[in-house]
Amino acid sequence: MEHKKRKKKYTSGTKRSSYRILTDGKLIDLFKLNKEKKAFGELYKRYKDTIYNYVCRFLYKTPKDIAGEIMHDIFIKVYLELSILKNPEAFKAWLFKIARTCCLKYIRKNKYFHYNFDPTDTDDNNSLDLTDNRVNIESDFINNEIQSRIYKEINKLDFKIKEIIIFKYFEDLTYEQISDILKIPPTTIQYKLKKALNALSKKLKAEDYI
Repeated sequence: MEHKKRKKKYTSGTKRSSYRILTDGKLIDLFKLNKEKKAFGELYKRYKDTIYNYVCRFLYKTPKDIAGEIMHDIFIKVYLELSILKNPEAFKAWLFKIARTCCLKYIRKNKYFHYNFDPTDTDDNNSLDLTDNRVNIESDFINNEIQSRIYKEINKLDFKIKEIIIFKYFEDLTYEQISDILKIPPTTIQYKLKKALNALSKKLKAEDYI
């Protein structure tokens, strides 16, 4: 009986607090405790635009309404499987893993695939910042022409490299998180990324873009 009282006090106390200030991990703990819909609703609000834009990039030129349907399918799957997530702090990588799986399923079903970069094709305002890999591209000073040239060259890269670039620079995932999603060692991811970006930098320098 005493245990039940403590549980009730914890739950009601959390309900009185603002969900917006809770971490992903705390929200997931609440959801696991009693299927707290408000906790899941907050997670949905935090990540729905991010996942929608990811789907738009992955399934380039897919109609917006279909991208929206896929995004909702992703969150339905998240809702159904969230209770079995062992490490709530790993939620973001786990979420993208599910999103990637759903996109690949759509590709197999529709025999359609065109993963591409187009900053105008999503609702976010992210620009490509490659400075932490010493590519010497300062995104704040890149005009539209140079930015378009960068995207054009990246679109020529292997699909796996483009995936890494998406996760690293647009979704702001760590090498460890990307490794968890793609099942590639972090050191391999760093090597592949550095090699690709160095080649890109040399090409742009040779053409006087940077």
